[in-house]
Amino acid sequence: IHKKVQPAVLSIIHRITGFGLSFGLLVAAIWIFLLAMGENYFSITYYFFSTLLGKLFIFLFMFAISYHLINGIRYLLWSIGYGINMKNIYLSGYIVIIISTIATIQFWILIFYN
Repeated sequence: IHKKVQPAVLSIIHRITGFGLSFGLLVAAIWIFLLAMGENYFSITYYFFSTLLGKLFIFLFMFAISYHLINGIRYLLWSIGYGINMKNIYLSGYIVIIISTIATIQFWILIFYN
């Protein structure tokens, strides 16, 4: 990402992941409801989450959680006046991207390969 647009792009991604978290939590609530309805209903969701599309949904939801959390901490630090110069804004942006990507991969390995 070009340095001049990086803060704006990361802010937009923060908003998109916030919306994605709302949608993902709605899906999670439906999933829990279907689990309570019985095995026949739950098998529908089990099948969906075992497909490529379902796994992509889980991966993107995990990225949204990690990115939104880490970037939210970054915003909280800015609110108390820490790191609010352009050099630190750019640097912390790259750190957010790196940490959230690593966290997503670690969650993925923990859930599917452990």
